[in-house]
Amino acid sequence: MLMVAGLTRWVHLFAAVVWLGGLFFYALVLRPSLAEIDPGNARRLMQIASMRFRAVSTACLALLLFSGLWLISQILGGVAIQDAFFSTPYRRILGLKILLSSIAIAVGMWVGFVLAPRLVVALENRDEAVVRSTGRAITVLTISGFVLGVAITACVAVMRVFS
Repeated sequence: MLMVAGLTRWVHLFAAVVWLGGLFFYALVLRPSLAEIDPGNARRLMQIASMRFRAVSTACLALLLFSGLWLISQILGGVAIQDAFFSTPYRRILGLKILLSSIAIAVGMWVGFVLAPRLVVALENRDEAVVRSTGRAITVLTISGFVLGVAITACVAVMRVFS
């Protein structure tokens, strides 16, 4: 059982690092760099990068969700009532981490399954207004996801103090 717990923690950490690193690169390196190249090439690059990043981020979010649920089940060990769940500082921070993670997953799903496909269609149709508005929305939500990821990481650091 100890080996399963260690492997699950490693998968959780790996998925978090890949997801956060990808968000950082996408929002703060790739998107701003597109203004420096030919608009036609920028469109094509954005289309390719969006589809690849969607696949990677979806896989990471799925790994984070399932490994996180398993880890929570091991930490709580059958806690059934709300008072017991929030009975210690560690568990209160864990509750905050779960809340922030739920929001981050929802944001990631919205970007990956609604906005990214909308951007691809707009790029293919050369609809500049939709490309710009969807691109801005993706950038804002990607930065928001990154900030949420940093906040989740901060929760983990605080949880270590109380463990």
